[in-house]
Amino acid sequence: MHYLNNGSQVATRPSRKPVQGAAGYFSESNDEGAPSYPGQDWFNDCIDEFLNALSSAGITYDPTKTDHFSRLISGSNFVWLSRPIGEAFPLSTNLAGVEVPPTNNSNFRYIKLTRNDPYNDSILINEIVSGTAPNASISAEIDLPDSPIHGQRVELINSSKPFLRPSENAGVLVPDAARKIIASSVLIGNNGSEGVILAADGAFYPGDIDAFSVGYAAGGAANSRATSVFFDSSRVVPTAEQNQPYAKGETYFYRVL
Repeated sequence: MHYLNNGSQVATRPSRKPVQGAAGYFSESNDEGAPSYPGQDWFNDCIDEFLNALSSAGITYDPTKTDHFSRLISGSNFVWLSRPIGEAFPLSTNLAGVEVPPTNNSNFRYIKLTRNDPYNDSILINEIVSGTAPNASISAEIDLPDSPIHGQRVELINSSKPFLRPSENAGVLVPDAARKIIASSVLIGNNGSEGVILAADGAFYPGDIDAFSVGYAAGGAANSRATSVFFDSSRVVPTAEQNQPYAKGETYFYRVL
């Protein structure tokens, strides 16, 4: 509801009148046989509800416009106001036209979960790096007095790059690990002497030929063989510094106010 602006208005909201009875609805014929009627407090409450909603969305009231609610619902500020504080979410910032949360609205504030990023201004302080890559943890303290999570630490996942998964223990970092792999080999010796490797494939591969390991081929000719076997999974699958699934990088943001 707009401000009253017909010459009969007052500049300051009058004091509330005493409440009479319990809250209820309008009626054309109430218990006393007369229609219900609104008073100044009802109208003034409607005005204040309207103005407070606009203020929260960062929309300036204009008495000549009738599209305030339309702009409130369709505008990007409404989207940013609708996210809960403490939610981390990804944005494909590599695509043209993707908007990041604005930083000039006093009703909400987001951070980018990236170390030393200008977007965060001075909101993140006391950065701590612990561990070594690929299991490094990078966290920072939230320095925003108006935020309900002021003074708490948040993991800068765009920089430390942990994989996110459901958990009953939010915020707990799980170190990199692989499922146990067991392998074995059998070496055949020559008359009880050192064993030899005839062949290996897949993740197994033989070591260098040992000049001191001499077997005998048919006919009695000397025949050298490898005496060690190694395991290397990169011979059959892609490998990296950490276990990782097929993935696509996204930039995560986080609401702090």
